[in-house]
Amino acid sequence: MVIICNGAFKSGSTWLFLIIEEILKLKKNNYNETLHNEWQSSKNSAFLFNDGNIKEALPHYLDKNDSFFLTKAHFLSEETYITLKENCNDELKIFFIERDLGDAIVSHYHHVIIQTNKNFSFNKYFNLIGRFKAKEIVSFSLMRKKYLSQSSHSLYFEGLKTDFSNEVIKVASFLGFNLTQEEIVLIQQNTSLSNLKDKAKQGQLIQYSSDSEKASKLFRKGIVGEGLKTLSKNQLNQLSNIKNGRTSVFYKLYYLLFFKLRRSIYKM
Repeated sequence: MVIICNGAFKSGSTWLFLIIEEILKLKKNNYNETLHNEWQSSKNSAFLFNDGNIKEALPHYLDKNDSFFLTKAHFLSEETYITLKENCNDELKIFFIERDLGDAIVSHYHHVIIQTNKNFSFNKYFNLIGRFKAKEIVSFSLMRKKYLSQSSHSLYFEGLKTDFSNEVIKVASFLGFNLTQEEIVLIQQNTSLSNLKDKAKQGQLIQYSSDSEKASKLFRKGIVGEGLKTLSKNQLNQLSNIKNGRTSVFYKLYYLLFFKLRRSIYKM
């Protein structure tokens, strides 16, 4: 079985990955034992494949139907979603996690500050990066609805925060597992923000950063509603327009040019 935790940046895909990892451990299912290292990300070992090699990698792992493979993903290519749709079967479990757009943008701002070690204002970030990152984030939901609405499991970061037990029961059920209340409590404890920060600081989550101090900072507040407190009324209106596809030709052109260049240079 191939399990994909797909989501936009700062949507909670790492949290979802770790929750499913705990479920597999509790149910005594070994995973990621025979990996193809050439497909795996050298910067983050939780990514077993990407947009560039999924056409080759996905059928390879699906053929090993007696094994479990768990991967994070930030799939951006439409060709990737077509590939996922073509390969949908009982051995492919695709999860999509989404988050309030404003909260995701604020979280990404702090992520950029931590990763670049540069201190600049949120307004500067929003004008140069954030409002374009928003379009990229929205694309994940659009692709899911277009290609995988019937063959994937969708959940929300906010749902995990407010009703962890029921959301995790649904995640486990989609994978074919039942959880006891004791197991749910254990999963919640092991994937709590404070526990993950401690593990990262001790170097136990090095797949998320080789710098353990930096890794611990990437597990920040994880709260709901930060966008409403941080973004101005004008910025919130811009996000609403982006979410509803109401953007100018200049914006679309700048997005294509800037984000292609930005992705190749900064990987943000």
